[in-house]
Amino acid sequence: MKTGIEAELVVKEWLQKSEKVENILVDAWNEFKKYYDKKAPEYLRKYLGQYSNSLSNRKKVKAKDDHWICWNESDLMVLIGHFFYKQIEEKSDLQDIELHFDKRISLTNFGDYDFKGNLPKLKEKLGRFPRVDLIITQEDKLNPFLLCAEAKLFHYELKTAGGGQKDIVDAIEKDIKTLLTIKELDIAKKVVFILFDDYYYLHAPQKLEKIAPLLSKFELDNNKILRHNTQAKKIGIENR
Repeated sequence: MKTGIEAELVVKEWLQKSEKVENILVDAWNEFKKYYDKKAPEYLRKYLGQYSNSLSNRKKVKAKDDHWICWNESDLMVLIGHFFYKQIEEKSDLQDIELHFDKRISLTNFGDYDFKGNLPKLKEKLGRFPRVDLIITQEDKLNPFLLCAEAKLFHYELKTAGGGQKDIVDAIEKDIKTLLTIKELDIAKKVVFILFDDYYYLHAPQKLEKIAPLLSKFELDNNKILRHNTQAKKIGIENR
């Protein structure tokens, strides 16, 4: 059993690592943004140039709104993970970090972690064991997670199962509530919300105004939002 001083040192080290991990994630996000904004216009110009004569007008229009490089949140997380590990290799002394993608926080997966007693409360508050887009933790440690992140990727207007319009506020509110509950129950020290948009800011900016109060509330408790309204496809079309 650890002495009081030893336990304090473990907590101090954990807190320092969570700060470092959050900073590395921010750097990885910035690298990803530069990568996407460079590559997406190149792909679009190449595609439209290569197949210009054979594409119908309908397909040309569709290509301008297609999902270049990232099709969904899973693709986004893999790319961010790539740049995250690259940042660690180049700039950080952190070598004992694990990334988990699209993992459910449940007793089955994390029942031996220090926060296991709070997992039933997590399910009670959310009505489910949440599947989280990104979990960053220490390798071979059972401490609370260093960081959890949820992401929303908007390439097109959200639709319900029946094909109707889906409220953008509802979609983001669910992720925000998940993250705040995870932090409240000491399952993770840091929580981050990632918003990558190349649809609404171009085609329905008024809908983005509705999410501003949600995002402001999330940031109140020293939580970080990584947001990018990419103009990559717009640039690709204009420069073609």
